[in-house]
Amino acid sequence: MAYDVFVSYSSKDKPTADAVCAVLESRGIRCWVAPRDILPGRDWGGSIIEAIKGARVMVLVFSANANTSTQIKREVERAVNKGIPVIPLRIEDVTPTETLEYFLSTPHWLDAFTPPLEQHLEYLVDVVQKIIGQQSAVAEKKAELPATPAVPPGESASVRPPESKDLPRPSRFTEPAEPKQPKEIDADAILGAAPISIRAKPSGFFTRADEWPT
Repeated sequence: MAYDVFVSYSSKDKPTADAVCAVLESRGIRCWVAPRDILPGRDWGGSIIEAIKGARVMVLVFSANANTSTQIKREVERAVNKGIPVIPLRIEDVTPTETLEYFLSTPHWLDAFTPPLEQHLEYLVDVVQKIIGQQSAVAEKKAELPATPAVPPGESASVRPPESKDLPRPSRFTEPAEPKQPKEIDADAILGAAPISIRAKPSGFFTRADEWPT
């Protein structure tokens, strides 16, 4: 099952993570949070990776505890690697470590360390809904694009020959080609003899002029 939000947090900040999850789900935003959504008998690490892949947004409950958590670093790295937006919800005024700063190089942090927390969570809901809405709009535009037929491996895309209506038509007033002149035949060169005069008999046969009866 796919979820909208993966909630990443330190186990020491579980009350805040539960509050985040409760507010988001009250607005119809599905959340995945450990250990609630890890099925009995399933591998913990595999379940985390699968949930991150299926999420659309990660909400990181950032605190001093999360800042030093190796598990948090792994989860954030996986989300960034998969191109999933990460929203840092900073519940304590803490500067991130170099590792987290590398992955969370975003100009906007959602600071929630000033009470009341509920007010910040309402703003978090608006931010998450906006991101999900933008993702849905992009997905709809991609679905409207015509599908490109797949080309089998080893074959190149064939080029459609132009239709007859696309071919150029000959002009009606094309000038006739000039008649070819007959080539002169050198009979002497062919026969290899001296020039002789040729006459035609009534029968249509030809003979030497000196043999023609006068």
